[in-house]
Amino acid sequence: MKTPIGPINDAQIARARELMATFNRAVGDDRGLRTVSEQIFAAAGVRRFEELLQRPQDADIGWRWLAAVSSTAVDRGDTQLPSEIFAFTTFWNDNIAPLLGPADWADLCLDSAPREIQAQTAAHALPCLVTFSPDHAVMGNATGQLTADLLVGVAAQRILELDGVDPSITPDLLSAARTVVEAPPLPASGSTERNSHRRVESPAGGAHSTPDDLIGRAAQQLDRVKDALTSSGLRFVDLGSTVMGVGLGIAWSDTDYVVLSVSGGLEDVLNLTAGILKDVTHDRLNVLNVCNNLTQNNSAYPFYLHDAEVGWDIHVQQRYPIDVLLAAPSFFRSCVGDLPTIAKEGRNKFIEAGVQGEPHTWNDEDLHRLLVRSML
Repeated sequence: MKTPIGPINDAQIARARELMATFNRAVGDDRGLRTVSEQIFAAAGVRRFEELLQRPQDADIGWRWLAAVSSTAVDRGDTQLPSEIFAFTTFWNDNIAPLLGPADWADLCLDSAPREIQAQTAAHALPCLVTFSPDHAVMGNATGQLTADLLVGVAAQRILELDGVDPSITPDLLSAARTVVEAPPLPASGSTERNSHRRVESPAGGAHSTPDDLIGRAAQQLDRVKDALTSSGLRFVDLGSTVMGVGLGIAWSDTDYVVLSVSGGLEDVLNLTAGILKDVTHDRLNVLNVCNNLTQNNSAYPFYLHDAEVGWDIHVQQRYPIDVLLAAPSFFRSCVGDLPTIAKEGRNKFIEAGVQGEPHTWNDEDLHRLLVRSML
């Protein structure tokens, strides 16, 4: 049985507030992140990692404590702290937890937030976030800002995705979320199911999406992205489709460019990918060590090795819900514009480390190669 979280008092509220401030300063600092995670578990009554090994049912106790703090803060009329806790939960889940290996988890303890915690923190945050001005920085440092307009879209999307996961998501919250995140255009078939594809009935009466339907839906989503790019004054080249999805390219120079892609079956997510080096030498340990160092120093930009049989490539990639990016045009433009610069800086680090390879250049072959690999 899980250890229950007791009533949250003033000291715990103050402690959580300081932890969120510490995290805000710690992004990109491995030691700072370790301090935050340790103190979250200490606040929940866990002092050492060995205790969690003896209490596997309490692996999520740190998250449950944060959710309890968030709920109490809402009850007290605090709008900032629940918003910060949701921002922390979202950032950790999307940008830190996916990069943690077993040794990292033993060090930090804090794994991905369970779905019910995501539901609860989003439910707490949405009514708070809508009270702020759109450009209000809920969290922010030298690496960027998480503003109210961005987080409102994320919270609304999370509520819609996790409907039914937790009783925190009430009908009123669902209605509020739908007013923030407008449903995308319906497929031509007229289906009224949100995020549905065209359906075909199987002989057993079930429904399946065809590959063409998946690519068609991805193309619809990319059209929305194209409209947003045009409104922002960004010029792009349509890269067409593959069997996996569709994409486009935006270039600043022959080697400074980004590919934006949408995968069939994951049509609500936009992949923003920049090539670092292609056909690199098969020095796995060295390559992965540089990838890890770069990502640890700035976890908002994950670097990774794509080790296909036909050639090893290094990429940097961000992935965001399309609705979130479209709801925050300035943030979207910043993501697109910053990625080639991050890629160039990363390329220099690989070269300094002795990794040999060629830069991706703006030509049909490299664009198609990067498009395909961005969706694998």
